[in-house]
Amino acid sequence: MKPTTVEEYLSLPYYIEVEFISPEDGGGVMMIMPELGRDTCFGDGDTFGEAYDNLKAVQKNLIEYALDNNVDVPLPYKRTLDDFSGRILLRIPKELHYRLSSQANLNQISLNSWINYLLTKAIGNIDIKKICDNLDKRFSRIENRIQICGFQNRSSFFSEFSKDYPEAA
Repeated sequence: MKPTTVEEYLSLPYYIEVEFISPEDGGGVMMIMPELGRDTCFGDGDTFGEAYDNLKAVQKNLIEYALDNNVDVPLPYKRTLDDFSGRILLRIPKELHYRLSSQANLNQISLNSWINYLLTKAIGNIDIKKICDNLDKRFSRIENRIQICGFQNRSSFFSEFSKDYPEAA
């Protein structure tokens, strides 16, 4: 059944993309809900938490506007286990195929099991809010260390760092 209230829409599992904003463009984080419109449903901020909160506020305003004006609100892409077969066709470079096969042989398992293991390890259990909070804490610690070293902010640190290590810029 299609949702009818803002709260019902907000509880749906919309996909969130995360992008970093370059220092030249002011730095920070951008979060986007492409299913609601890449150019309309996004939020940014200096921290992951701030970007997430801004994204959720935009999402709420967008849905309120759509419901008030009888505009159809797209539903999230259906993501249930029943929608997936568990099979994919994946084309990869020969060198990568060779390396993956070699690693599977070293581990005495099939190539399929090895790739499954690597993908599972890479993805893990993703909880965007938890990741954002964790990264905010890490960035805060880095900011504190930068200030302890005598720099005013990230920009002054990176500008000095770039002078000594231009290849890292």
